[in-house]
Amino acid sequence: MSPSGNQNMDDLISQLGGDARSAQLAQLLMTMNKEGGDAEKTLRAEHKATLRKAKELLSDMRRENLRLREVNAGLLAHSELLAGAVGACPECWGEDQDCALCEGDGAPGAFLPEQQSFEEFVRPVLTMLRASMVEKRNQQKRTKMKSDNALKDDNKEYENEPNAA
Repeated sequence: MSPSGNQNMDDLISQLGGDARSAQLAQLLMTMNKEGGDAEKTLRAEHKATLRKAKELLSDMRRENLRLREVNAGLLAHSELLAGAVGACPECWGEDQDCALCEGDGAPGAFLPEQQSFEEFVRPVLTMLRASMVEKRNQQKRTKMKSDNALKDDNKEYENEPNAA
């Protein structure tokens, strides 16, 4: 405690009458005043730390927001390419009756596809599907031929049996 603090304490005690009870009261008031100052310092320090953390969090959130905006822009561009490839409205794909471009009539196939996007995204799928269908048809033919051959073999065996009609 500073010399002026002691002087203030002495002045307070003398003003209260100088008895023991007044001295205790003065001491309690001085302690509360000192602790109040310490609590205020602690609160200020905690406030500064909280403010620093909040600023860091805000900065992190701004960076994440920017990253998500970039991701969103990429996804929108990709959606527009795919919509063009399948002849759909690039804004809503025909799902929004209030769409300024198609008024909800822009589902895939509503417009002629954009040739370059069609060749990039749709043609490879069609080629793969065609090949898959041909392979499936060939597999079915092979299975039928095996089944027919097995049936013929069974018939030959039946005809060659001694008890056959």
